[in-house]
Amino acid sequence: MQFLKNLNKIILGALVILLPISVSSLFANTFDFPKVVVLAILACLAIIVFAIEIAIKSKAEFKISNIDLPLFIFVLSFIISGIVSTQNKAEAFIFPGLATSVSLIFISYLLIKKSFSSSKESLLIAVTVSSTIVSLISIFSFLGVLTNIPQLPAFIKNVAFSTFGGKLPETIFLISTLLLNIYLALSEKELVKKIFFIVSSAIVILAIVLGISTMLPGKPGAPVLADFGSSWWVAVETLKTSPIFGVGTGNYLTAFNKSLPVSHNLNPLWSLRFTTGRSFVLTLITENGLLGLSSFFIVMFFIVKNSVHNLKKIKDFGLEQASTISLLIVSVIFFIYPINLTLLLLFFVLICLAFANYDLVLNLSATAFKNGGTFISKVPAVFVGIIILIGMGFLIFFGGKSVLAERKYKLAIDALIRNDGKATYDHLRQAIATNQYIDKYHATYAQVNLALARAIAQKKDVTETEKNTVAQLIQQAIREAKSTVTLNPQRAGNWEILASTYTATIPFAQGADNFAIQSYLQAISLDPINPNLRIALGGVYYSLGRYDEAIGTFKLAILAKQDLANAHYNLAVAYREKKDINNAIKEMEIVLNLVGVNSSDYKIATTELNNLKSNKISKDEVGENLNPPLTNQQPNINPPLELPIDANPPTTQ
Repeated sequence: MQFLKNLNKIILGALVILLPISVSSLFANTFDFPKVVVLAILACLAIIVFAIEIAIKSKAEFKISNIDLPLFIFVLSFIISGIVSTQNKAEAFIFPGLATSVSLIFISYLLIKKSFSSSKESLLIAVTVSSTIVSLISIFSFLGVLTNIPQLPAFIKNVAFSTFGGKLPETIFLISTLLLNIYLALSEKELVKKIFFIVSSAIVILAIVLGISTMLPGKPGAPVLADFGSSWWVAVETLKTSPIFGVGTGNYLTAFNKSLPVSHNLNPLWSLRFTTGRSFVLTLITENGLLGLSSFFIVMFFIVKNSVHNLKKIKDFGLEQASTISLLIVSVIFFIYPINLTLLLLFFVLICLAFANYDLVLNLSATAFKNGGTFISKVPAVFVGIIILIGMGFLIFFGGKSVLAERKYKLAIDALIRNDGKATYDHLRQAIATNQYIDKYHATYAQVNLALARAIAQKKDVTETEKNTVAQLIQQAIREAKSTVTLNPQRAGNWEILASTYTATIPFAQGADNFAIQSYLQAISLDPINPNLRIALGGVYYSLGRYDEAIGTFKLAILAKQDLANAHYNLAVAYREKKDINNAIKEMEIVLNLVGVNSSDYKIATTELNNLKSNKISKDEVGENLNPPLTNQQPNINPPLELPIDANPPTTQ
């Protein structure tokens, strides 16, 4: 039994150490996805060892505290919201699988308490070792040491590199663990260890200072965050429509697009669409509704209550006091900044350290009668162990498919960068075949099919065989773009992908223009303040010669963001084609006031304005930010291809 306990101690200690530093270029998402993989592997191993222990000992032993039930309800809110509200369940449970990840962290928390109940200092050392490694990597990155190691991937050689994917979460992690390092340095009696922890504390402090300096405005590590006002508005608007369960676990982007106030377009970051709110709490309200928020505040109540109890004994400063202060720091951060899996695991680990634990033993044996005698049966314990192992088997199977699909997707992206069309095509097909529930795979596959079709169609003489190939590629592109919408019909970005796919097929397929218009209208209904969607829709109207509708759509884009030069530029071009020269001149003058004097955009707008005033024919040019609407292109293939009946956009409810 001691072997199994020690084994789990090693596994869970490794989880605490490795999760913050896990990055990998094997996947397209080099920072977050590797952490999910490490969490899943080590948590599953720990659970399997626990299941074996149950079967052998015929009982399940736990260490519990008074905060465990509120924590369980908090975790349960992620699962319930994912089941009830999230449109694409795969996003909540498979990829990126936030509900599953939070559940695994909670289970790991229970096993950590059990494994480290008699040696909390060992758990504390694991945390400090992790923070020291993170700090060393950060310092080496800042000093340019990593840049001089040719074997490292390019993304690691950045001077602002962080294993967290950003300096802000890294600095939060280091600040939250600093007091634990200092506590060990002060309390350790053995000289060698004491020196180690003193040096470790100094390294962490240096990394914090460098991290803060890197995050200053204009620096490479400056964080890009949603503003509080927009995040608060999104949360409140979501509560109006989905008060109990929110918009769904992992589905913040949908709510963000749909609920943004027009004032957001005054923000310098107006064009960005965020997948989390300005803080963890605002994200929680939006995704998990009042169920998540209420359970979180109950957890906070127990933390505050326990902190008051522990800090009354501040004169006897020890492990409980140090971990309590660190826990309070993390708790406050939840209200100010977004968090990731590493910070969430740290939160649970600090609870392990700060709260007193009590024994809980579940007897899983049974008394059996045979030939007039009695004996203890292990059947219930074995049964429970088998159930746990089966559950882990399902998780490993589906998780493994998710990892394999993401690896295939990364290989496809690498092949695309190398201009290897065949390898890109094949790897994307394999990624979709392995995990068909991820919309980005379908979206990329659609774009690759379109690129191949466009390359063939642009030939001077297209053979009948090539024409059939183009038709097949277009059908595949539309099918894959439609799949993104089917997976999550409430996400504006998916409708935009479908609309752009239809738009790209207009030059060589009949009927694509009307489908593009329908899809853009649906995208706009789900992201109503996005001026770029209206510019794209206006461009389709313009290419069809429907100038009045194009002008009306460009005006709505300007209404959404009045200082958007490209909207005024497109409106001016539409006025020009309608022969409304006076209004075209007015709009082009506005463009000149909005673009930089030394930019290529200013030169383009000046030339266009001069041409308008002298009634010269203009040749539309693309600048830094100015993009003219689509021209009325003639079909590349004659006669134009006919789209199949099922090529129309999916119906909306």
